[in-house]
Amino acid sequence: MKIRFAVVAAATALTALPSWGADFQVGTGTTFSIAGFLAVGIKNATVDNSNRTGLKSETRIDDNTSRIAFNGSSKIADGWNAVFSINSRFTTDVRPGDTVLSGNTLTVGQASGWADDDTWAGISSPYGRIIMGKSSFYWGDTVGLPHIAPSLDAPGENYRVWDVQGLSTFTILDQASSVAKGNLMLNNYTLGITRSRNVIRFDSINYSGVDFAVAWTKNATGGELWWPGVGGQVAGYSKNYEEGGTTYARVRYNGNGISLIASMLDQKLMGGVYAPTLYNGPLDTKAYRLGASYKLPLGLKIGVVYDSTTISNGIAVAAFGATPGDAKRDAFEIPVSYAWGDHMVHFTYAKAGNVSGATASGANQMNFVYDYALNKKTFIAFIYTKLKNDTNGHYNPFLTNYSFGGSQSNPAGVNGEGFTQYGVNLQFWF
Repeated sequence: MKIRFAVVAAATALTALPSWGADFQVGTGTTFSIAGFLAVGIKNATVDNSNRTGLKSETRIDDNTSRIAFNGSSKIADGWNAVFSINSRFTTDVRPGDTVLSGNTLTVGQASGWADDDTWAGISSPYGRIIMGKSSFYWGDTVGLPHIAPSLDAPGENYRVWDVQGLSTFTILDQASSVAKGNLMLNNYTLGITRSRNVIRFDSINYSGVDFAVAWTKNATGGELWWPGVGGQVAGYSKNYEEGGTTYARVRYNGNGISLIASMLDQKLMGGVYAPTLYNGPLDTKAYRLGASYKLPLGLKIGVVYDSTTISNGIAVAAFGATPGDAKRDAFEIPVSYAWGDHMVHFTYAKAGNVSGATASGANQMNFVYDYALNKKTFIAFIYTKLKNDTNGHYNPFLTNYSFGGSQSNPAGVNGEGFTQYGVNLQFWF
C-alpha cells in the first residue's frame, strides 16, 4: 500500500457522517449534534503464497477507522441554513506519538486527528446543499449503511460492523495496478484521495428516492503549498497551478427495495507531478462505477457493483506481456446479505481483471461476516477475509500492519501474495 494513505485514508463510505444522533438546540434557529462510531477488533492475519522469509501470522488489536463528527446548522431564512461539519479520526489501538510505519518518521498524530476527515462549511436550501472544504467522493459510493438510515442504502457492501481489511470495496474496487520502470508491478490506491482538498460540492435534495451530487476541485491533493517556477519534477516545486483539476458526479436511487447508483471521476493531478524514475508521465485517473441491488421482503439482499478505472501512463515498460501506455482494469463485486431478528450474515465475492494485457495481474477476494445486534447501535461480528492474487497480481488489504507490507523499498509486498484474516470486531455507533 502507499504509505501516505496508511491511517490517513481510513475510509468512510459517506460524504460526511450524518447526524443520526439527537440534535441539541443551542440558540434560536441553531442546532448542534455529535455523531460517529467507535470500532475495534481482535484479528489474526497471515500472508499466503509468499516467497519472503520470516513472515508469520500476527494477532493484534486493530482500530477500524473510529471517528467523531461535530455538525451544526443555523437558520438564515425559511428553508435556508448555514451548515458545517467537523469530522475527526481517532485511533483506539495506538497513541498519537507512535510512528505510522516502521522506518517512517510520520506519527499517527500527524497522519490523523482533529478535522482530518470530511470537514466543510456551506449553505443548505430547499434545493440542496452547497459546501466547501474537504470532501470524500467516488471511492465509497457503493458502500451502504442502511441500518443508520434507509437513504444511506447502496448496492455494495453494507456491513453493520466494519473491518477495513475485509471491505472488498477498499481492496478490489478502489485499487488498480501499474507497471513501473524496472519491471515492477505496483499497487495504486488510485481512487483513494480521501478528504480531497479545495472541494466545492453540491448535494441535491431527495426527489422521490432520487438524489445526485457533483463536485469539483482544482487541486485535490493540496499542492498549493508547493511553489511554481522550476521546470521538471523537483521536490518542493510544481508546474503551473492551472494544470490539473478533478470532476465528480453521482446519481442514485433508493426505493421499493431497489438501490441503483452511477458515478464518475475524472482526475488530473495539479501540476502534472509524477516520479520520472517510475513512470513516463503523470498518473491521471478516469473511472466510472455502476451498481444495483434488490432487497427481497424476506430480508435477503443481492447486489452487483462494476468499476472501470484507467490510469494515464500507468504502463511504463513492456513487462508481464503489457504494452507501454495507459493502465486499465475492470473489477466487480457481488454482495449478498440476509437479516433475521438481531442477526445478519453477509457474503461478498469480488474480482479484479488483468491490467491492460499484463498477464495474470488480477485478484479475487471472498468475505464472510456474521454480526449480531447487542442493541440498536452496538454490533459484534465474526469476519473472515480471503484475498488471492494471480501470479502477477498486486492487490493488498487496506491498512494492513507493516509486518504484512513488504519492505521499506517495496511496501506493497511482492506479486502473487495472498492474505487471510479472521477477526472479531465490535462497533458502537453514536
